[in-house]
Amino acid sequence: MNRINPAIIALLCLSPILYALQPVQRERWQLIQNHIDATPKVDGVPIGKHPIGGRVAAGPGLIECRDSIRVSSSIILTGDGDGTLLRTTGSHPPIFLHSRATNGACINVTLEKLAIDGVDASCIMPDETATMIDTLTLRDVTLAGKDTHIALGDNRVHQVSLDHVQASRVGFGGIRGNVAMLTIGANTKFLREHHKGDSDPIIYNVGPQTQTTIQAGAQIEGTGVLVHVEGVAGYPAELHLPAGKWIEPHGNGPQIIAKHAVVVAESFWFCSPEHPVQLTDCDVYLTRVPASGLQMTRCKLNGKDAAQ
Repeated sequence: MNRINPAIIALLCLSPILYALQPVQRERWQLIQNHIDATPKVDGVPIGKHPIGGRVAAGPGLIECRDSIRVSSSIILTGDGDGTLLRTTGSHPPIFLHSRATNGACINVTLEKLAIDGVDASCIMPDETATMIDTLTLRDVTLAGKDTHIALGDNRVHQVSLDHVQASRVGFGGIRGNVAMLTIGANTKFLREHHKGDSDPIIYNVGPQTQTTIQAGAQIEGTGVLVHVEGVAGYPAELHLPAGKWIEPHGNGPQIIAKHAVVVAESFWFCSPEHPVQLTDCDVYLTRVPASGLQMTRCKLNGKDAAQ
């Protein structure tokens, strides 16, 4: 009969004690938050005189966010592409835009090389501290979730740029805000396969003198309203659309809605009675006017009053 080495027996007896003595490993989302909080803060606003913020690496793997990661001015949060997944574990978004400044400023935030899953919540939104957001950049980011992916609220946002952003499971909406300069860059794709009657448009930018530019190479695809822009009388919004087939409707109903806006496009190639474009109180500049489906109310078309 083989005898067990007494040293092994002693080690087995001590293992629960040794395990209990190991330092507690903080959750990874908390470590990321600690690194952000440890970056230079100054007064929370970048002014060029002192260092502020910095690059924070999320690292590879699944990071379950039991609370939102609060990202503040001049932070570059970077991962390993789709190899880094930030996923919420509750009703909170994985990313909160946060202000460490007394005036509520959250400026020059970059999220790059990340996958972000809001599950039933939004992926990115401001918290109660961030009342003035300026220059939010998403680069090489994948978004997923049932709620609006980027929900910026009603406060004015100066600039948002999406570059190489993939949102293949758009739920309620893609991006919603009051953004002075919103750029949907090349190789950015939003796809929504199903929507409810009260869903947001995939691109929803509403406010006085907002500007929405969709660049060549972007793709907005799916069901429901795909793009909605709206200004106010005397302070029109702007919508600049690329040439080519940048939009792909999957269902009937209006695809683009614009009110109190200047709309510049080469053509609405998809426009038809089943897939109309609805324009109200707009100045419209089109190189090629569609034969049907262009619904205009109190609009000018290429500088002339349009037929109602």
